[in-house]
Amino acid sequence: MSLIILEEDMSNNFETDWIRIIKYDNKLKTLKKLKSIQIKFRDLTFNNPYPIGGEMIFCYSNHYDFISILDTVAIDTNNQSANILIYNVRANFNFIKVKFEKNDIVSGYISLAAGYDI
Repeated sequence: MSLIILEEDMSNNFETDWIRIIKYDNKLKTLKKLKSIQIKFRDLTFNNPYPIGGEMIFCYSNHYDFISILDTVAIDTNNQSANILIYNVRANFNFIKVKFEKNDIVSGYISLAAGYDI
């Protein structure tokens, strides 16, 4: 696993850098393909009793100027640390970026990790 984000504050919107779906591993001297992104969040508080919640938006691209939003995952519970979400990456693109929209989330922490094939 490769850490993408560790304990990011969820009180603000954020996005990751572009992540290569296929990358060269210098140690193993081979190409590795991104298979999944694991999402773990905890201690969320919301702005109202019936929250809209946040969203994880998965953007794909073959070139940075042309972006496609292919998936959105709702974050509407206050703790996902015991049952981590696993997002399966679509391998027919060159890059992926994860955006977070906080909506009604006031506080909380999120971590993302990338799972590559071996």
